[in-house]
Amino acid sequence: LQTLEFLKKKKSHIILLAHLGKPEGKVVPELSFKNILHEIEKLLLTNNIPLQELNQYQETRNITLLENLRFDPGEEANSPQFAQKLASLGDIYVNDAFSVSHRAHASTVGIPQYLPCFSGLALNSEFSHLSMIFKKPKHPITLIVGGKKVSDKIGVLKHLATKVDHILIGGACANSFYQAQGKDIKNSYSESNMLDMCKRLLASYSDKITLPVDFVENDNQNLDIGKQTIQLFSKIISKSKTVIWAGPLGKYEEARFNQGNISILHAVTKTGITSVIGGGDTIAALQPESEFQKVSFVSLGGGAMLEFLEKETLPGLEPLFKM
Repeated sequence: LQTLEFLKKKKSHIILLAHLGKPEGKVVPELSFKNILHEIEKLLLTNNIPLQELNQYQETRNITLLENLRFDPGEEANSPQFAQKLASLGDIYVNDAFSVSHRAHASTVGIPQYLPCFSGLALNSEFSHLSMIFKKPKHPITLIVGGKKVSDKIGVLKHLATKVDHILIGGACANSFYQAQGKDIKNSYSESNMLDMCKRLLASYSDKITLPVDFVENDNQNLDIGKQTIQLFSKIISKSKTVIWAGPLGKYEEARFNQGNISILHAVTKTGITSVIGGGDTIAALQPESEFQKVSFVSLGGGAMLEFLEKETLPGLEPLFKM
């Protein structure tokens, strides 16, 4: 919104490009922006924003919203023809969507081939905060990894294992590491195809990786970290200067299994250390807490944040920052 407000003050003619859902290159009425146009107008404090189809576009003086880009197969295929069509509508391209900049789509990497391109204020903030982790790290650095799948986090774990001082693993991810050690996880979720990788990580970084020592269980499933683990994790965090957190540590959808997340959030914020938290599920688990406002930086890009932390670049950032 900051970028849009800035452009409005500069009397720019703004064409909004966005997507909703996964229509797979087909028109899906349920995913049309018609359904949310009123909410968009409220956010932008602008009435009667025209919603236009790319092939029937007519220039307007204020803000125009193009229909869901993913209705056209050219978007996700990064079709040069589709990118050129989009680029032909404007004079300057601004990418303010860090959360999709890990996708090599027409709207992220195609258009910059045909127009001068710039980063929006929100994207610039994401880039600068996440880049600081590599450029000016404050040690000790603690990486907290949660969520359901180790496979989603394996790239980050492998890349950051040499750069951080501690790795705290919770959520269902911990079950896979437990099972890799030959421990009984009962009916808890794990990824059997990731056990060998978990073994290798444990062997290589046994001095850095800390697993839960107890769990909150229900129906023979590990659904949250237990009190002893909260104390153990909190002690490590208290000695850290930077914390990076990706993925919830418990089944946050149920309040009784969200206590680990809340307790670790308090441990992170009470010391005033640099903290970066990202991912939709992580934010959903923590945002209702007042302490969440004390987090140094909240990244809105789940997959994008993880990929950036893994590769230190993204396809959609390269044309903006000449990486």
